[in-house]
Amino acid sequence: MRPPRWLVRRYLLGSAAEEVLDLFYRAIGGVSPRVLAHRFSVLLNFDACFVPTGLNFPLLYLQAAEDRLVKARNFKIVQQRYPETHLETIASPHLILQVQPQASARAISEFLARLQPGPSNAIKQTD
Repeated sequence: MRPPRWLVRRYLLGSAAEEVLDLFYRAIGGVSPRVLAHRFSVLLNFDACFVPTGLNFPLLYLQAAEDRLVKARNFKIVQQRYPETHLETIASPHLILQVQPQASARAISEFLARLQPGPSNAIKQTD
């Protein structure tokens, strides 16, 4: 069953280009309805049991400011387990990487740059 365009736009893609909407439909075409239902169930019932334990590396949490599926409070749930989690909020509906790829890539690149050792945060090349 293919979700109607209005529903996909309202909850997932907003005013993204038609080609992004077409790519979305192609992508979910190979996903079983059972898997999609489970993914939505996780989103709607998110709590600490969905946050893995024992991670020992920096985390970046990309938050879509216009997300109608993932509640903003979900960040606090992650942050309770991992206080050093960095939050980056981007003006986007739920599918943030598809709708705002440049802003997402910039946020990820800046996060990774802050993790680089050394005073200049630059990767040094050797001969």
